[in-house]
Amino acid sequence: PVSTGIIGTTGLPDFFTNSRSKNQFFTTEHTRTFSPTFLNSARFSASVLIWEQHPGNTLAQPLSFFPEAAFMVAIDVGGLSRLGNETTLPSINNIKYWTWSDDLTFTRGKHLLKTGALIEHAVSDKVTTVNSRGNYTFANFTQFLAGTPSRFQGVLPGGVLTRKRPTTLFGFYAQDDYRVTSALTLNLGVRYEFFTVPLD
Repeated sequence: PVSTGIIGTTGLPDFFTNSRSKNQFFTTEHTRTFSPTFLNSARFSASVLIWEQHPGNTLAQPLSFFPEAAFMVAIDVGGLSRLGNETTLPSINNIKYWTWSDDLTFTRGKHLLKTGALIEHAVSDKVTTVNSRGNYTFANFTQFLAGTPSRFQGVLPGGVLTRKRPTTLFGFYAQDDYRVTSALTLNLGVRYEFFTVPLD
C-alpha cells in the first residue's frame, strides 16, 4: 500500500509537511518431500519499508538562508506562530530486508525432530535533520524587528545527515517434540541468534 498526504505542521497554512509511506513484500517458498519421514522447506523474502516526510510551502521563492538548504529556516517569535517548517524536516526512515531460511523436519518413532537456520540482512537508510535549515528564536516581536535573536540552532556546514546502517541476523534452532504418551508430548528445543554490529 502507498500512502501520501499533506500535514499542517505550523500555525500558518503556507507551511506544511509532505508525507509518503510505502510497504512492499515478496515471499517465495519451496518444499520438498524426500521420504514419508523427511521434509525440507526453504524460504526467501524481500521487504521494502518506506517512510518519508519533506517540508513544503506555497512561497514563490524558497527563501533558503544558505545554499545547502532547500527551504528557509524556522523562525520562532515569542507569542506568535512559527514562521517556516518544522525543524525536524526532512525526515527519512527507509529499511530493506532480505531473509533466507531453511527447515528440516524428520520423524522417527515418538520423535518429531526439526532443525533450521535463518539469515536476515537489513539496511536502514535514514536522514535525520534536526535544525539542518537552522532555527532562529526571538524573545518578542520587537527583538524580531531589530534582527537580534536570542538563540540560533543549526548544523555546522558539511555535517553528514545521512545514515546507512547494514546489519545481519543469524539464527539457528533444534527442536524435538517427544510424544511420551497419547496424552503427553514434551516440546524440547534450543535456539541461538546473534546480530552483526551495525556499520555507519
